[in-house]
Amino acid sequence: AASVVWCFVCAALVDRLFRRASTGWARFTYRLCAAALLALALGSLRELWRTGPPDNSKASPRPAAIGRP
Repeated sequence: AASVVWCFVCAALVDRLFRRASTGWARFTYRLCAAALLALALGSLRELWRTGPPDNSKASPRPAAIGRP
């Protein structure tokens, strides 16, 4: 519940900031956020590519279901 409330609080703050900001500032911040998200996505892809799929051959076999068959 706290995360949902915090989401609306942050959205209200951003809305108030952008209402008072000029269009140039809004465009700059949108581009900055887009660049940050692109960097995070590329970093995630690089990490995924570097580590590869997990090797489950060494893991102990676990039952499919716990309880009575």
